[in-house]
Amino acid sequence: MAALLHGGAVAAAPNSASSSDALHALLAALWEYYLEANPEAATILGDRRYNDRWTDVSLAHLKAERTATASFLRRFQAVDTKGLTDEDKLNDQLMIRQLKSTLKGFDLKLYEMPIYQWRSSTPLQLASYVGDFPFETVKDYDDYITRLKRLPLVLDQTVEVAKLGERDGLMPPRYLLEKLAARLDSLAAPAGADNVFAQPLTRFPASISDEDRARIRTEMITAIDDVVRPAYRRFTAFVKHDFAPHGRSEPGLWSLPNGEAIYRYAVETQTTTTQTPEHVHQVGLAEVARIEADMAVIAKAQGYTDLASFRAALKADPRLHASSRADVLAR
Repeated sequence: MAALLHGGAVAAAPNSASSSDALHALLAALWEYYLEANPEAATILGDRRYNDRWTDVSLAHLKAERTATASFLRRFQAVDTKGLTDEDKLNDQLMIRQLKSTLKGFDLKLYEMPIYQWRSSTPLQLASYVGDFPFETVKDYDDYITRLKRLPLVLDQTVEVAKLGERDGLMPPRYLLEKLAARLDSLAAPAGADNVFAQPLTRFPASISDEDRARIRTEMITAIDDVVRPAYRRFTAFVKHDFAPHGRSEPGLWSLPNGEAIYRYAVETQTTTTQTPEHVHQVGLAEVARIEADMAVIAKAQGYTDLASFRAALKADPRLHASSRADVLAR
């Protein structure tokens, strides 16, 4: 088992019990690795060991993440599944598939696009965590203040990775980056307690004394105004003036270097199949045709000549449309 956890060769298990133990130990090791590598997720899940940290998004750490992923994949592939329960076999298969998919994402360099308009984009995600973190003790607040002071490093690391993506031609669409710049302004502009990062000040638990509340408020607002907001202003200026102008003009993934492979990967991760995008598209067209044929049968049964006239009648029937906000809720 030690060899399994440290990446060495795995000897054939003498019985199903030891194979099961090895698999469970490996699952536990991967989970521990995940929590340490993703401290925000650990905090949200109630594990406070890494409460004062953000995820390391530097290029050096991303390379280490790929190495660790490949190591875990080898270890899961080496588990002797003979004699395991169906549930354990499924766990092993799912982890192998997930780790392979993660590796493929690394090899397609998708990590080189950390800046985009979606919530999971690093600069937006940092702000979204505030509502998810638990604040129950003084230490929770103190750890959060430490996190705020470390936030500029995360934004600097994001810029470092984004610049590499720009050099490799892995750029988000320009029009989305321009919209993102406006959203980032809204994170940097509000001062003090009005800033999104000050939300925890609105939900002190009763167990925290007035003295601690006053100190925490002062330290948190100072961190926001002196550290967080300036960091976001610098980051926003980078996006607005140095990054967005170089965004790609075509929105489709096909316009990226190796875009077809990236699109196939997106289809694979979202459908859990290895079917080609063209095949998935044809399946979709066939399903639309089948459903509309069934709808046409219903339309004709209701006395309409075809589906189009049935749809037009439905659209024009005031009985089918809510007349007020209360009516919407009632329906």
